[in-house]
Amino acid sequence: MWCDRVVKLKQTVWLLFPSLVVALSGRAAQDISAGLAALEEGRAALKARNMEAAAAAFGKACALAPSEADSCYYSAQTLHILGRFDESQRAFERALEHATATAQGKARIHRAAALNLVGLGQPEKAEIQFQAAVRSYLDHAPGPEDPRVDYGAFLVRQGRTEDALQLLEKAAKAKPGSARAHAELGKALLDAGKAQAAAKSLERALALDPSAWAIRLILGRAYLQLGRTQEADREFMLGREGWSRHQNSPAVTGVR
Repeated sequence: MWCDRVVKLKQTVWLLFPSLVVALSGRAAQDISAGLAALEEGRAALKARNMEAAAAAFGKACALAPSEADSCYYSAQTLHILGRFDESQRAFERALEHATATAQGKARIHRAAALNLVGLGQPEKAEIQFQAAVRSYLDHAPGPEDPRVDYGAFLVRQGRTEDALQLLEKAAKAKPGSARAHAELGKALLDAGKAQAAAKSLERALALDPSAWAIRLILGRAYLQLGRTQEADREFMLGREGWSRHQNSPAVTGVR
């Protein structure tokens, strides 16, 4: 008798299985649709510079549709901007779990996760993410953000300037039109006591981005070390003027 019951139970399960699949598929489709709607809400809030609303909307999108349109990445980045680093890290981890994009997409997530870990005061974990970002970046065609620049800047702050120089020299050579790559290389060279080479890199960075007041202040330091006091004074003056304009300008917030 128990055999008959088992057979009937199996038959019932198989009869219900198609309906269950359809129900689950319908629920999944609804979640994705709601997630994409939340993603659009987040983007609209971001344009309006309402970061709290953007974080809530992107968080909903990440929960409902984690594989869709970088929803978890946007959630993590917005939380990072708000200084909610622990929550941001969890969102970055979820973004990596669901990353189905190219190696460049993964490089972007690893790079941002590394910067968030720096904010959390976890340099060892940050370095692991920087290294993963560089590996993903080099596995594919170069993208807009070279993680070697951020990794190099991180290493300088960690007191590992020689290691940083190797990365930054490669980044500046790979992207000669990147003002930031040349600027970070210039900072590292100055930190290494190579003021002449630093000045050249910083001059190149300024030629690419004349409005970069922070670079002018560092270039002034390089000129001062080289005994070029008049040029140093000029860069310090222009740098301070640029800083003053920056302080008085409306804040611009965005997620890259």
